[in-house]
Amino acid sequence: MGAVAKAEVVMARTKAVLGTGARLADFLSASLLARVVPAEVVNAVLDAHGCNSQRVRSFPAVAGAYYCMALSLYPEAAYEEVFAAVSQGLAWAAGAAEPPRVTKSSISGLRSKIGAAPMRELVERRSGAPPRVLCRLEAGSH
Repeated sequence: MGAVAKAEVVMARTKAVLGTGARLADFLSASLLARVVPAEVVNAVLDAHGCNSQRVRSFPAVAGAYYCMALSLYPEAAYEEVFAAVSQGLAWAAGAAEPPRVTKSSISGLRSKIGAAPMRELVERRSGAPPRVLCRLEAGSH
């Protein structure tokens, strides 16, 4: 009997997308996050942890916090897709025509700056118990 080599099949993961074009459900999801956790609360928590934006930016820390929350709504989607849904939803809720354009590195940088502690506090304020979705933040996955 000869040794049979097993062929290893490696398949590239297809990037998950939310769908083509803006969907009302995506806008509503982002604006609902803003209603459930008001910007004033998010700003207070970010201030308490020293990670709020210090100047006016096109992608402020409060939007980054909503983005981190939205990652649990769309766990299989690409980060850029989740950001698009959040930024379009927040712009829609505010009555703005278009969301600001932001680079991938800005999203990653802000997510790192915010960290897990403020997100944990926001969730605990709303639910009283830490959720399992924080595991991705605590593990340092960006």
